[in-house]
Amino acid sequence: MSTSQSLPRRVVEEDRNLRGAEAQAGKSLAELRWHWTRNEDNPQRLSYAEYGRQTGVDGSTIRSDARAWEILMDRSIEISLTDARRLAHMSADRGEAFQALAKIENRALGSMSQDSGWRMAADDIKAEIELERETHLQAGEPAETFDAAAVALKAAERRKAVERVIRRGSIPDDEPTGLEFPAAIGDLYVAAKIIRDAVADLNKDHRFTDEQLEKLREFQSGLRQAMDALDMAIEGVSTDVDALIGSLTEGN
Repeated sequence: MSTSQSLPRRVVEEDRNLRGAEAQAGKSLAELRWHWTRNEDNPQRLSYAEYGRQTGVDGSTIRSDARAWEILMDRSIEISLTDARRLAHMSADRGEAFQALAKIENRALGSMSQDSGWRMAADDIKAEIELERETHLQAGEPAETFDAAAVALKAAERRKAVERVIRRGSIPDDEPTGLEFPAAIGDLYVAAKIIRDAVADLNKDHRFTDEQLEKLREFQSGLRQAMDALDMAIEGVSTDVDALIGSLTEGN
């Protein structure tokens, strides 16, 4: 058996074409199963079990493919059908956690979902989503305005920030610290990144109306007060930060 001989070009092209056809066939199958089970515009749709009975396929497989197609239709997510099927087997919050981790870590969702370490990280983020949702609802906010994806992304960014701090030696990984320190340093990292992005956006265009300038200065003043509150918090003086800048974040 030769280990150096090159494949004929037609074989390489045929392999590529067949792989593309297989991927497209999988998507078409997922769309078909979605249309006949979950598409609310189809009055003839069936239950997963009945569709499966008539086609000789287990109902759980039908459900997985139908849900996977809905995930693929979400244009904010660019993933493969295989990863969409993995997400379809997860709860919504767990799926958001894995998607956030995959984005921040720049890793394949599939490999992360098979790793026990990443599963633990996803569980932590899932718990944070659940806590933030409970707080959101207790505040009287409507359930539909809760953004689980945004919460998951922030939690994943904070986790990454803490890892960076540990690697730099600011938090020795074998030295116990206050429970809130990693969360605080992560939040500050995310805040600094957001401010950096805001400055970059402002640098692109200085053509603001008087009303827009007034709004920008209002936020700037609020952020200065927030920095004062941060100074006091670091020194151990508790402050009501919502009273200082709460009005700036409401409705934004």
